[in-house]
Amino acid sequence: WTPRNNTHITLKFIGDTDPERFIEIRNGLIEVSNTSAPLKLTLANTGVFPSPYAPKILWVGLSGETRRLTQLQARVEGAMSRIKITKEDRKFTPHITTGRVHRNISTKSAGDIGFGWQRINKPEIRTQINVNEISLFRSHLDDDSPRYEKLFSTLLTH
Repeated sequence: WTPRNNTHITLKFIGDTDPERFIEIRNGLIEVSNTSAPLKLTLANTGVFPSPYAPKILWVGLSGETRRLTQLQARVEGAMSRIKITKEDRKFTPHITTGRVHRNISTKSAGDIGFGWQRINKPEIRTQINVNEISLFRSHLDDDSPRYEKLFSTLLTH
C-alpha cells in the first residue's frame, strides 16, 4: 500500500533530469500556478493500471472539478514542453495511486487482486480534496515502494 504521506496526484512525470534544470522547471510551475485557481476533488471509483488481468498499480479515481484538473495538467504539460521536457504519450487519468502489485505474484493472484480492487465497495460519503498547490517531487525508487521528496511547492493563486 502507498503510505499516506506519499499520496499525490501526478500531473506530469518528468523522469531522470539534470539537477541544473531545476530552476527552469520551478519557473514553469510558478507560471502555471499564477494562472490557476484552487479546485475541489472527491474520491471516486477504483481502478488498476494497465489492466485487471495483470495489474501493477491500484488507484482511486477522482470526481468533482476534474475538468479543471485536466486543464491544470495540460498547462503543466505545456510549460514543461516549452523547456524541452518530453510530452507524456498517455492520456491523463485523474487518480491517486493507493498500492502496487508485487511483480513476483502469480498471474492468477494478480488477476484476483485486479478484478477485486475494481469491485470494492465505495463509501457513500466521499472525502473532499482541496487542491491548492503544485509541487515538484524527486522519486526515490527503492524496491517496490517509491519514496517521494518534495523539492518545491507553489500555491495556485489565480
